[in-house]
Amino acid sequence: MVPDGQHYLAKSKIVVKNAKDFKDTKDVKTSELNKYLAQAPAKSAGIGFSVLKAEPVIFDSTLLDNSVDAILQRLEYLGYYNSKAETVTKYEGKKASVTYNLTLGKLFPMKDISYSVKDSVMDAIYAKGLSKSLLKEGDKLAESVLELESQRLASLYRDNGYYSFSKNYFFFFADTTATPDSALLSVELRDYTRNETPSAAKPHTQYNIGTVAVVPQGNLKVKSKFLQYLNLIQPSTPYSETVINNTYSRFTSNRLFSTVNIEMTPRDSSTVDCEILLTPSKLQNIGFDLQGSVNSTGLFGVNPSVSYSHKNLFGGGEYFTMAVGGNWQFMFNTPAYTNEFSLSSALSIPRFVGAPARWFSGPVLPKTNIALSYNHQKRPEYDRSIIASSYGYSFNPTSNITIEWTPVRANVVNVYDMDSTFFRSLSSSYLQYSYMTHVDIGGGINAYYTSNTATNPKETYFYIRFSGNVAGNMLNMLDPMLKQNKAGQSLILDVPYAQYARGELQLVRTTFFSNSPEVSLAARIAGGMGYAYGNSSALPLEQRFYAGGANSLRGWQSRTVGPGMAPLDSAFTIANQTGDLRLEANLELRFPIYSIIKGAFFVDAGNIWELPHYTYDKSHIDNEDAILTWNKLLKSRALSWGVGLRLDLSMLVIRLDMGVKEYDPAAQAWRTPGQWFKRDGFTLHFGVGYPF
Repeated sequence: MVPDGQHYLAKSKIVVKNAKDFKDTKDVKTSELNKYLAQAPAKSAGIGFSVLKAEPVIFDSTLLDNSVDAILQRLEYLGYYNSKAETVTKYEGKKASVTYNLTLGKLFPMKDISYSVKDSVMDAIYAKGLSKSLLKEGDKLAESVLELESQRLASLYRDNGYYSFSKNYFFFFADTTATPDSALLSVELRDYTRNETPSAAKPHTQYNIGTVAVVPQGNLKVKSKFLQYLNLIQPSTPYSETVINNTYSRFTSNRLFSTVNIEMTPRDSSTVDCEILLTPSKLQNIGFDLQGSVNSTGLFGVNPSVSYSHKNLFGGGEYFTMAVGGNWQFMFNTPAYTNEFSLSSALSIPRFVGAPARWFSGPVLPKTNIALSYNHQKRPEYDRSIIASSYGYSFNPTSNITIEWTPVRANVVNVYDMDSTFFRSLSSSYLQYSYMTHVDIGGGINAYYTSNTATNPKETYFYIRFSGNVAGNMLNMLDPMLKQNKAGQSLILDVPYAQYARGELQLVRTTFFSNSPEVSLAARIAGGMGYAYGNSSALPLEQRFYAGGANSLRGWQSRTVGPGMAPLDSAFTIANQTGDLRLEANLELRFPIYSIIKGAFFVDAGNIWELPHYTYDKSHIDNEDAILTWNKLLKSRALSWGVGLRLDLSMLVIRLDMGVKEYDPAAQAWRTPGQWFKRDGFTLHFGVGYPF
């Protein structure tokens, strides 16, 4: 309640009136200036129940001058001198709205920049780093840039032996009177800080590393050779901040340690000793995961899994994981079912096996990855087992990029107990090639880039994920020496080998709103395509694309939509719709409801399709409704929308989404509101984590 005679602050707005008078005002962001307001409106999502929970801010006009002073100080810090600000307050009932009209002040371009470093060694270091200076002639004079430059220079000197060197040793002097409308800047390095007087002056000296001790604490048993590999700090070498930071990152990037503390202790005026204290993390862990879905036709899907991990299997930071999982789909009181069981194991070795350690002295360790898994699926139509193995490497060229390279991947896929009636009745003769026993030998690469490396980003970020695989090309070179079957396919161990190329790309952007930081809009565009050639007529079933499910088109269960406008294949008791390519776009608005309970509105669009292929007799294209063409793109894409509830436990998000079918490409019809919640109109999904 707002007391009589008072108002609540409903809106604050900052307007830069003369922004067009400047070539570039990117550094003047109103969202940034809002942080300097002494009083701001109550923050709320403006969606759901959170707006009801927001306490109104009682407007206090005496704080306007404080806000103006803070904004003007900020503008001067950014280089806009003698800026002006005026406030306009409007009242409407109990509401008060304030507009801050800003007139940006004068800029002073730097006409000349000089520097003075009396020590010859330090002068040489300064000159060597001058090419990376943030101070450029012609750029505006701004305290913000001077601050960044002093930080850069301080880091430069700390990288060259000057332990504990401070940015405050740099003094900046600007003359704006000698030349009209510009500034002459002088940079001086002194032997006392800005907070000291000349009487406190003392010479700058370079330090060398003295003793280095790596101290694992607790009962951690780890090989000394592994600790030496992680540690880049060596006795009798010049002190370097980059080496210290890289060493810290190498230790912390390994899951073995919960905390890493590097203590540097000066022994005398030229030597600093190092002690690295390591606190072990919990070495073994057991995890559980569960996903589920049910649609309005009564088809249930349950995906439980149990995993075990060990962070130091052989005493050298080797990370071992093993997981057991299942996937069951069924309908009560019907014979429809699928059972799937999987057992997987993986070993991650924190080094690049086969390459010298000196090649990898950066902050993040490369890893060698070995994986082995078994999967068995039983359906009414057939049984399938897959033994899969891979050997590869993962590394980080930069902190924002992760590369996973798998030069060797070998899978053996055995399809057996095939129902002959099912095989003959597949809607596409082309699909029959996908349901055959085969060997899949090849390699691949995964690449990931993110603009924000935080575990749980709270500001706008963007990421790209790409995966690519090829198979059969090396084996194809051996064709003259291999036996062939009646279809002309070359055989390995009396089984045809698969030959194909497959790629997949995701682009995701999550935007946080400055006036409601707990509200975000996540958008994803995803696509992929696979192409079989040479020894294969079709992609193997496990490499084909599918749509629907908790992380895809949420109006449908997994594998129950597409390809294209094709209806569900009646040959399957439980739907198993797949295709050669996939295109999808998703939009999700995320907002708070109450405490750890969050909400979401989402829209999903897309589908899977097949590439053109012909019948056995080559007379015509097979299953034309499943083929993607530009004139049928809109008619063949699926569209769903829905709402979701999320329990945000900080490190874990538990999710319940309800997706509603809006446009069904198989029926080529829009669903009316009266059909949304009837049979086959919606699907519920339970999962862990965000969909993208």
